[in-house]
Amino acid sequence: ARALQREYALKQQALALSVDGVLAGGEEAQLIEEVCFNSRDVLPLNIGGSLRISVQRSTLTQVEGSMLAAMFSGRWESALPRDSQGNIFL
Repeated sequence: ARALQREYALKQQALALSVDGVLAGGEEAQLIEEVCFNSRDVLPLNIGGSLRISVQRSTLTQVEGSMLAAMFSGRWESALPRDSQGNIFL
């Protein structure tokens, strides 16, 4: 419950800063992304239909500028293909 309270407080802070225009361009987007998509999120993956694993988002986004970092940054989450159990299909 404490983690959820902290996350909510951070989201409120990011929203307040963005409304006030305190953060400039990329800083605002980065803060909001960090707050909304925790790097410790565990993502369920279906690899080629034959292997199902769970992996932390931080593992997939370690290499900045990589295809995996872009795919799992949180920005494209809703566009990723999923199998019938909700696992992200790769």
